[in-house]
Amino acid sequence: MKKIYLKQISLFIILININTIFSKNLLCPNNQLMFVGFQSTDDLKILAINENKYESQLSDKEREKYEDMIDIKRSFSASMDDVYDSFSPEKDDYWKGLNSITFLFFTFALIVIIVIIIYLILRFCFKKCSGPRKATDITRCYRNSAWVFMIMSSITVFILFTIILAFSVKVNKAIKKTFDRASDLIKNNKNLYNKIDGAINNLKEIKNITIPYDELNELMDSFNKSMANYVVTTKKHTDDITKKDNNRNVGMILLYVYYLVVIILAYLFFFLKWKIPEGVLFILLLFTIPSMLIFAGYNYKFFFFYSDLCGSINGALYKNEFPVPGQSLGYYYNCFDRQTKAELYGIRYIIYNSANSPNDNITRSKEIYDDLNNNVLSSQLNCDLVTELVPKIEKDFCKDNLSRLYDAIHIMIWLLLATFIMAISVRLLENLIWKKKAEIESMIENLEQIY
Repeated sequence: MKKIYLKQISLFIILININTIFSKNLLCPNNQLMFVGFQSTDDLKILAINENKYESQLSDKEREKYEDMIDIKRSFSASMDDVYDSFSPEKDDYWKGLNSITFLFFTFALIVIIVIIIYLILRFCFKKCSGPRKATDITRCYRNSAWVFMIMSSITVFILFTIILAFSVKVNKAIKKTFDRASDLIKNNKNLYNKIDGAINNLKEIKNITIPYDELNELMDSFNKSMANYVVTTKKHTDDITKKDNNRNVGMILLYVYYLVVIILAYLFFFLKWKIPEGVLFILLLFTIPSMLIFAGYNYKFFFFYSDLCGSINGALYKNEFPVPGQSLGYYYNCFDRQTKAELYGIRYIIYNSANSPNDNITRSKEIYDDLNNNVLSSQLNCDLVTELVPKIEKDFCKDNLSRLYDAIHIMIWLLLATFIMAISVRLLENLIWKKKAEIESMIENLEQIY
């Protein structure tokens, strides 16, 4: 009996691997296997798996909304040699390509920094570009214009960044909702071994039942290790997505707070007549422009990544581009790999034969197998986890959040312009402080001459 089981299981594992390699359905190879040395056609029936079918929860119009975002990303990446056209998070070069987007924006920011430095050198070293030289040059029109620019620019900055932050927070919440739920579902796989082990223990309680313990224990130990690796690896990859987006969102929140502080200080320094701090704030705002440009590039990196992720989701749903373990979408969510699935098939086959072998309570033994197979094993072998997750990721994340992130990035461009105008406004306020101080000093001198 032992040699027969070992021979059947070994042959079955080999055939599962071959079937997986040549199957067109790479998500969960479901082609019915031909004869592999089992006792009867009934043995084969338990191994047949119905082909999985995704059920999208979006309308055609909702699909088009995020598909347009995917097309935008692809048009961008087509003009960038370093950026991958395909979703390949398992490759270091893929991430280097995404980082090159941020580097491109850094290059633009560097040009802005050079211009700012040249301006500062001209102003402080060569006394050029320094503004009005006499207090009388600052007229009422100059003052009114300064306040109009300052009030309008600060309000615009506040409104634009509030919109950007709202979009960013919604994207971050969607990421957490999507991948935290997915991680919870994956954690449930940890109970799979215990459920199988529980069914085996129930079978052991039936007298005169035939169970090949050595073969079964060997497969169970190997399967337990494979499952542990599957859960740890998948959890690690999905947690990486949420952590990175948390960093992006925290950066957005900190910048929002920074802008609020700058706006408040700009008004405060003016009313306190602090010329030097107002001047420092002006320079700080100038350097904020290239910093925001780099941050926009950083967010573009996430837009590209999420577009690739949703492109892979879209391909799985509508183009039969099924997740392969360790590649593309399968780097995050996939069915068991060939070895793990073969081990699970082998375990199911042994339990099936044992439950149907002559024993003192064959009705009970069959009930134990049917309950395990229908409620546990079939869903695992049919990749119900992936079938359930893929449509939910499309609905909960891809549908709205690609466009939100894309809109947030483009609003940042307008925010850069508003920041520049606010910087000029702060500079004008600095000149108003200078004039006010000059007038006070002139009055003091006149009073001293009188007395």
